[in-house]
Order: sequence, then C-alpha cells, then structure tokens
Amino acid sequence: MYMSNDNKPIGWWLRYVDGLIERGFETALADEGATRRQWQVLNVLAGGAADVAAVEAALAPFLTADGAAEAVLAELVARGWARTDGPAVALTPDGAAARERMTTAVRRHRARTVRGIDEREYAALVATLRRMADNLT
Repeated sequence: MYMSNDNKPIGWWLRYVDGLIERGFETALADEGATRRQWQVLNVLAGGAADVAAVEAALAPFLTADGAAEAVLAELVARGWARTDGPAVALTPDGAAARERMTTAVRRHRARTVRGIDEREYAALVATLRRMADNLT
C-alpha cells in the first residue's frame, strides 16, 4: 500500500480534496444561491430537455439518495430556472442566464483547483483514479 510521508492514505486525501472542492463550489455559486447539484442539473439541461432518468444517469456519482434528481429538478422549477413539459424538463431563459452567470465563478474555482498542475500531471492523475475506480467496480 502506498502512503504519503505524513502517513495519510489516498482515501484520506480523496475525501479531504472532495470536501474542499465542494466548499469551493458553494462559494462559487453563493451569489446565485445555487447548489452544486443545481449547477450540474442546469448543465445537463443546457444540452436540451431531459427526463428525470437522463438527469439521474448523468449525475449518478453525485446523487446520494433515491429521488435526489427529482428534488433538484423541483427546486429548479420552483426558482423558474427550469420548466416541465410532460416527462421532460427544460431550461428556461432565466435558467440559462443564471447558468451563464455562474459559469465565470465555476471556471475560476476549477482553475484554482488545478493551479500548479500541468496538463500531463492532470491527465496522469485522472488516468490513475480511473484505473483505481475500475479496480474497485
């Protein structure tokens, strides 16, 4: 097993970094009063209308409970950022505008996250994590 010099295993670092990423998204989206899940659903809907199953499939790694996608979609509909049309949910003009406003803040957060990491290092990190995920599934 590989351990860092301070004796923290990869699982510790993954959880720690994940928490920092989540807090960074909270800060980035605070001006809009949006959550990371809402941001992710807005991105799915930006590709065109989708049903709940499509949203769930796109966000499966991030949804922790049954009905979570429906709850987020309901929040977006209540805010006027999405509308339902039968089983499909679509982005409204207000939702598209909110998503655009959040894009700049999210890009700054993502740039901060990878600051000092060149493209090769990033690609290697993602490839390693993907192999680890494959090993565990």
